[in-house]
Amino acid sequence: MSYDILIEQIRTLPEQLLMSVSVFIKFLQSEQNSVLTKHTEIKSKQAFFDLAGKIHLDCNAVTELREKSLA
Repeated sequence: MSYDILIEQIRTLPEQLLMSVSVFIKFLQSEQNSVLTKHTEIKSKQAFFDLAGKIHLDCNAVTELREKSLA
């Protein structure tokens, strides 16, 4: 799944579900070699997408991290 498709799917989520998604995004960030130095509190959809636009992950990394987070 491409990053653009993932972002489009996230945009369809209701506001209340974004907090759980943001927790997963933070988990992904912590697993990356180069963690973002400036973290933004997720308070709205716009803040979420501003942060999400700064993250670059390949498909294999996302799949592996998702499996770890569900274990």
